[in-house]
Amino acid sequence: VAQMHTALENMKMGLRSFRKYVPTDLVSQLIGMQREATLGTGKQELTIFFCDMENFTTASEMLSAEDLNRMLTGYFRTVTRILRDHGATVDKFIGDAVMAFWNAPIPVPDHEFRGAQASLEIRRELDKLQEEWRAEGLPPMTVRVGLNSGLVLVGNVGHEERLSYTAMGDAVNLASRLESLNKY
Repeated sequence: VAQMHTALENMKMGLRSFRKYVPTDLVSQLIGMQREATLGTGKQELTIFFCDMENFTTASEMLSAEDLNRMLTGYFRTVTRILRDHGATVDKFIGDAVMAFWNAPIPVPDHEFRGAQASLEIRRELDKLQEEWRAEGLPPMTVRVGLNSGLVLVGNVGHEERLSYTAMGDAVNLASRLESLNKY
């Protein structure tokens, strides 16, 4: 009984850790369907979100590792919380960038509206975070956002031993380019 209890607790800890690396909705879906993740994508209408910190590389060269980590943690925590509150699937962190989308794996009927709402809220909340950083003597960081809706491939890509649940296609590329264009 003690070994079973230990094994169960270890499994729970493993699942909690797993959910930190993979979208929570996807993990819940897999557990609910009682099946293993497999390769495969499908076409679906999504709203895709990208955001990125402007001049991050320059600022990171001036900051201590502790200050840089504190800034990134606050930024990722704020962005991720808002995205999840608005029903998004946070796909990945790419350096200081965040990619997310709405309408997969869980359907979100008003995904375009939720994407716009989340983007505006992120801008407001990050303005508040900027004030905190300035008060602590940290450099200001402007955040750029790109948002686009369109038909994309979404699902598990990779190979049998390593999968990534993500979205790909022209609509994803356009969202990323719109974020980049905000430099100008």
